[in-house]
Amino acid sequence: MSSTPLTFGRSWLFNVGNLSRITTASLLIQNQRSVLAIKNVLIGGAGQFGWTDQAGAAVAAPTFWTVDYSCDAVAAGVPGDGVDRWDTYTDLVWNSVAGAGSWMVLKNTSGVDGSALYWLINCENAGSDSTTLDMWVSKLGFTGGTTAARPTALDESNMLPSTFWGSNGTPIRFHVLMSTDGRATRVFTNYQTTQQGAWLIETMLDAATNVEYDLFTSAYANASGNPGAVNLFTQTPRVIARKTGGPSIYGVLTGEGSRYASNVQAAVPAGDRILWNDMAGMNQLSAVGASGTIASGSPLTRGHIGSLVDLWWGSDFIPSGRTFPNDYSRQIATMGPLVIPWNGTKPKTF
Repeated sequence: MSSTPLTFGRSWLFNVGNLSRITTASLLIQNQRSVLAIKNVLIGGAGQFGWTDQAGAAVAAPTFWTVDYSCDAVAAGVPGDGVDRWDTYTDLVWNSVAGAGSWMVLKNTSGVDGSALYWLINCENAGSDSTTLDMWVSKLGFTGGTTAARPTALDESNMLPSTFWGSNGTPIRFHVLMSTDGRATRVFTNYQTTQQGAWLIETMLDAATNVEYDLFTSAYANASGNPGAVNLFTQTPRVIARKTGGPSIYGVLTGEGSRYASNVQAAVPAGDRILWNDMAGMNQLSAVGASGTIASGSPLTRGHIGSLVDLWWGSDFIPSGRTFPNDYSRQIATMGPLVIPWNGTKPKTF
């Protein structure tokens, strides 16, 4: 990238570089502490370094996400009671669908136009104990829920289906970004300079007709601590949005205008997988879009869904935390194969 000041589609708030509290007691306790720390920052907690704007200046913590109701596997709340039952790490209990487990419903009244947005984080271990989470979103709101069953919603969309969330029981760095209008929330996790997890809840630019609330919601992570390579985002269809009135839209992240544009780097030798553009004479990024695909057993949802604002494709071969432009303003940073807005601070990714 050149040193010209960058133009962003949104204004961003940052709580980045957080190191989850390290414990050698067990994989479970490490993950309990990590998820609890992420939840606390999502609802406006200070984290390790506090909240900043894009220039790195301290700002008041955002209050977009609040607790709607929750469960600590001992007691379950009711919609709207506002009780946060995740006070300490032992309140996070993973269990099977039929067992007692913990869950949290967050509410964002600014998340989409004309409706509140609800986010369910469910400690379900259908995949591999505490390295998995089950996440859902709803505009109508969740109801019900007991110590043995998660809440449900008529319009629920499964953004992470009881699978890996971005930790392998190791200490992680995590970063939370929120747009100043409340319409975008991103969570990234790192381990030893690799991206492990990416949670995206945000409205899109130029969304296709019939994409409900122009909303993109999906979370990505690999098994066994493997880094989030480009194929994680581009090869396996998953629920990424919802048609107005349903059903869910299955799709992948793409390069702008092409489902396959983001895979050009992955198809060439490692030495050529760089950001340099010979014609432009500078490092150059490509925008990230979302495309519907055919998923087995689901309705057809093919076509361009929309464009993600201030998110770009970089390169798998650049460690997470490299920043651009080359003038140390650190306006954007690599996060696995993605490039995201940054706040001018030196990224802590290990």
